Amino acid sequence: MNRLFSFFSLALILASCCRTGNDGSLTLGKEIQGVWECTVGTPETIVPTSVRNFQIKEAECSVKRCPVRVSGSMQNDTAVFCIPVGPEENFYGLGLQMSTYRLNGLKKRIRVNADPATDEGDSHAPVPFFLSTAGYGIFVDTERYATFDFSQPGKVTIYVPRSGGASLKVFAGPTMKEALARYNMYSGGGCNPPEWGLGFWYRGELKLTDKDILSIAAEFRKSDFPCSVIGLEPGWQTQSYSCSYVWSDRFPDPKAFLDSLDAMGFKVNAWQHAFIHPSSPIHEAMEPCSGDSLVWDGLVPDFTLPEARGIFSDYMADVTTRMGISGFKADECDGSDFTGGWSFPMNARFPGGADGEQMHSMFGLRYQDALLETAAKAGIDENYGLVRSSGSFAAPYPFVLYSDLYDHRTFINSVAQASFSGLLWCPEVREAANPEELLLRMQATVLSPLAMVNAWYLKHQPWKQVDEALNNDGKFMPGWEDLEQKCRDLAKLREKLVPEIKDAFGVYSRTGVPPFRALVIDWPDDPMVADINGQYMIGDHLMAAPPAYGEKEIEIYFPEPGARWESYDGSATFEGGSTVKLPVSSEMLYLFRKL
Repeated sequence: MNRLFSFFSLALILASCCRTGNDGSLTLGKEIQGVWECTVGTPETIVPTSVRNFQIKEAECSVKRCPVRVSGSMQNDTAVFCIPVGPEENFYGLGLQMSTYRLNGLKKRIRVNADPATDEGDSHAPVPFFLSTAGYGIFVDTERYATFDFSQPGKVTIYVPRSGGASLKVFAGPTMKEALARYNMYSGGGCNPPEWGLGFWYRGELKLTDKDILSIAAEFRKSDFPCSVIGLEPGWQTQSYSCSYVWSDRFPDPKAFLDSLDAMGFKVNAWQHAFIHPSSPIHEAMEPCSGDSLVWDGLVPDFTLPEARGIFSDYMADVTTRMGISGFKADECDGSDFTGGWSFPMNARFPGGADGEQMHSMFGLRYQDALLETAAKAGIDENYGLVRSSGSFAAPYPFVLYSDLYDHRTFINSVAQASFSGLLWCPEVREAANPEELLLRMQATVLSPLAMVNAWYLKHQPWKQVDEALNNDGKFMPGWEDLEQKCRDLAKLREKLVPEIKDAFGVYSRTGVPPFRALVIDWPDDPMVADINGQYMIGDHLMAAPPAYGEKEIEIYFPEPGARWESYDGSATFEGGSTVKLPVSSEMLYLFRKL
């Protein structure tokens, strides 16, 4: 991993579509193949390109001229960019916008927030990057909470406040898919997780003991229920809000416990967050490398600093990865204005020079840097984990976004939404009102980048009892074994899909084309897919359309007139260009193969 920003800021070649902004310092020039840069004012030193940790990968491009015109100016301390657009263009992206798909007609201020209550731009993974169906992408090189205005006819306007200047990058296609792939390659190429990471995951109740977890693991193996990863929730630590990173007395011999899981063929993923409790062995060493605000009485490390990552990863490798932990669930690295207003304030300061706003924008990724260093120090080169916040240039990071705050339909739609910005999303199974809902949620997760049951508040597997109180009281549903069998069948389906998903991730790594992606990425000229966010491609040949619980029927569009699509079980075929309505049932699988 290398920092290459300074190399690519040299010797810009002005393009014919260049204009001069009001401050006289705007340039638009060719940086590498298919990427042009436009700068106005004096950009800040802390921006995504200056803190990135993966090497840029260049891809060939047939586009020789910048595909859009850009003008810019400074308005006080705000950098303003204006991009003329055509009436037929549709726009997508800005990270994991949970309530938005197509951006046309909207104005969004992208801001880090764990549980957005409105559709104004808040997200736990905002990215200042959007795509046009005209075959280009726009990235704004800032950690500020920028505003993107798609509401004015004939133009898109971008405002970067409190910056003194900013740079904008244009990623050429010539197609929308190629523009996105170019952005992901510029990020460092897509991640390529190990096969075990693409299997089925199970996380147990937060206060389970080592014996409890080993019992669940043994039951998985005895019952032939496929499961490759067992997750440990906060109870593995002596303190978790903030974190001590010290094994609790629920695990008196953690090494023996991890060895036992390894002997049964399980990888182990451990929950944590980055705020350091006063009892933690690294608290004193980390104080000079932390911000001036506390969260849950814990230090907030500045992971832009190599010494902060070093202190953290040296210790964590000893107590986790060298013992047998394979990866991490990095929680609470986003922050919220609505659940108690937790996390550090906007006016916080950090020793690396960032303020609170900038640190919120990049905290999730810098935390991932520290976790990757932790794995590397233990010789772990195959990694796949979970994270609650991400941002710019995230494609090469082997972490999948998750949260437990959204309804089922939003969980499903976010798989497609994440694909516009180099992100991955896990529609985890956490709760269900009844067996039917549990099965529909299981369908959605096995058709996603990470298939996981997150039973962090259930002592027993949810297919034994969906009611929380009864589950934790050990009172199982009559005939629960039949429901377990149906869940087992879905886990086995996931196991069967792993080779094909693995191949799609291999393409992601080599070319930047996302393994899970919205239909509009492949068919940008088809008006029928412009607003379809509940269907998505898995690789080049599979299309998933998981229904949400409560829906009576689902409408499925089969793109590409002239193509033929077959249901996964081979029982029916559908013509490209057609739309069908199918009844929603947990007995049906909404997965199709392009023939």
